[in-house]
Parts: sequence; structure tokens; C-alpha cells
Amino acid sequence: MRFIKKGYISFFILLSLCLVEYAQAKEYLYVTHEKRDIVSVIDIKEKKVVKKIAVGKGPTDISFYPEKKLIAVSHKGESSEFVWLIDSATYKSKQKALSAITRHRERGRSYLQFNDNYTKLYAIDDENNHLEIFDTKDWKPARKVNLDLKPMAITFSPANKEAYMPVLYKGIVHVLDLENDAIKDNMIIDGAPSDVAVSSDGKKLYISDIANSRVVVMDRGIKKAVKSIIVGNQPHRLLLSPDGKILYVANYYSNNISVIDTERMEPIALIPAGILPFDMALSDDGRWLFSSNYDEASISIIDTKTNRVAEKILVEIYPSRIEFASF
Repeated sequence: MRFIKKGYISFFILLSLCLVEYAQAKEYLYVTHEKRDIVSVIDIKEKKVVKKIAVGKGPTDISFYPEKKLIAVSHKGESSEFVWLIDSATYKSKQKALSAITRHRERGRSYLQFNDNYTKLYAIDDENNHLEIFDTKDWKPARKVNLDLKPMAITFSPANKEAYMPVLYKGIVHVLDLENDAIKDNMIIDGAPSDVAVSSDGKKLYISDIANSRVVVMDRGIKKAVKSIIVGNQPHRLLLSPDGKILYVANYYSNNISVIDTERMEPIALIPAGILPFDMALSDDGRWLFSSNYDEASISIIDTKTNRVAEKILVEIYPSRIEFASF
């Protein structure tokens, strides 16, 4: 009897280990290649590309709707079909979110982000300088908001019920009220803001300034800069660790990533990433940082405990936006 019980225990331990391994095998990276018209799917455990999804002309950004297992991909090609919705199980296009504005030339980039409860998809067009908001019930455009010259990203703060959109050529950050989807304020940055990260409590905004090779720390309450942190050349993208203690800065022309302690508000490490690090993603636990190296056709896997590149995965040319997902 005791032998049988021990056998059952051993079986369940083995089963548990198998389930853990299976869960880990479901972690992927999705990478857009805007000059190849594909999205690469990388199995993180296998450390290789397992699928190349054919999409529209010039894919520029990617965002996820986990509950419906949808991948939203924006494009810079002509026509009004600039957002495709891909089934993450079949990798086939299920639907297209049609813009109210038809593009007549292939130019510029679009940046995507779902809101906190996935009822809306926000799409920034940096060529036509507007924000288009889609209702995820029918994927039809519900609202258009005009923006200033060259909006570069959109970042949400559920704590503040706001979204932030840096405007490269105007030196400002638009503040969008998420209650009515209207611009309610502009924060002035003496430079060229390209990205925004926000603390979980909404009190601090981190704004990359590519003109002055720095990150500006903004106090949201008083709407003033409280710190200017010098980083590498053309800090393109920002990413906060899950606990908010570390800010990663992709320095595009320095070919490295700055690691900033957000409590001390100063750099603590510099990671040689690859040639032209374009974008970054983190695993859910924050242990692994991934960077897409635009001019190297590779993805760097960085151990955040050591701040060193552990491995590189070769991909198609010009990898741009990168997202981590677990399905």
C-alpha cells in the first residue's frame, strides 16, 4: 500500500514537472520585418524562428489581445487596410480593421496599443499625424484625434486614466484623457521625445529625448522635469521591469542598452546589444530581456541578472518591433 502511494506521488511529481515544461514551451517572441512583409515567430525555449507569418505591406508594429488570441499588426502600405488581425493559433488573417482614412502612399509608421480592458485598439499614424481608435467589438473606427507633427508611440497609465504620446518634431508629449479620448494637456520637453514609460502608480513619467541623448524624468503631479539622465546616442525605446525598479533604454546609434536604477535615477550598467537596437521586450518574470537589432538581423537574449547577452538568434533582415507573448 505504501509502495502504491509512493508510486502515485512520484507520478504526480513527474506530471507536474512536465506541465511546467509544457507551459514554458508556450512562450514566444513576435518580430515585425517591415522590409520583408512578415512577422517572425520565435520559440523562446528552442531559440529559433518557428514560423514566418505573411502580412501586409511594411508591417511596423504589433500588439496582442490575449483573451481572443489575436495579434494586431499595423502596416505602412497603401489602402485603408493598415491593421490586420492574426489568429495566434493558425497564424492566418481573421479580419482587418479598416481605417477611415485611405493611404495613398507607402510611408511612415503606425504604433498600436490596446487599452487596459481590450475594448479599444489605439493606432497612431506618424505620417498623417493622427490617432485612430477602433472598437474591438466590430473593429470599426470609432474616433479620430488629430496630433502634432510626428507622434512616435502611445503609452497607457491605468492609474492616471491617461495615455501619453510623444511628438518628435514638436518637443511635447500629448496627454490623452481615456474617459473621453480627447487631448487634455501637453507636457513640454526641450528636445525630441520618442517614447514614454510610466510608473505603475502614475507618478513618474520617463521620456526618451533622442536630440539630447537623455531620459527626462517627469513628475506627473507638478508636470515638471525632476531629473535628466544622460544615456547613449539616440535613445529610441524605453521599457520598465515588471517591478518598476529598472528602466531599460535602447540607444539606437550607440548599439547598446542603458540600465537605469529608477530609485536612484542613474545608470547602473551598459549592455552591448547589437547593431541598431530598435525595440525591446521582457519575459513576464523580468528575467530575460530581448532586443531587436535592426541592422544585424538578430535578436539578443539578455540575462537581466548579469546584464549580459546570453545568446543571439538570427532572423530575417530589418527586425523592428518585438513583443513577448505566452499563449
